Amino acid sequence: MTKPTSTEPPVGPRSARRSARAERLKAALKANLRRRKAQTRERAAEAEGPGCDTEPAGAHDSARVVVDKRPG
Repeated sequence: MTKPTSTEPPVGPRSARRSARAERLKAALKANLRRRKAQTRERAAEAEGPGCDTEPAGAHDSARVVVDKRPG
């Protein structure tokens, strides 16, 4: 039995499972990246749309934070 060289891929059931897993992960990462890019484009389009608020968002309503804007 000889060791595989760096140019030869390993052969056997374990290496086949590893390569299959690597291919699945590669495909999942590509799909995730495509989905995230699409989400980013949608958010950018919404921000540029006609109902665009140019003022920064205030505190979250769920935080129940009240900002007193009165001078004093």
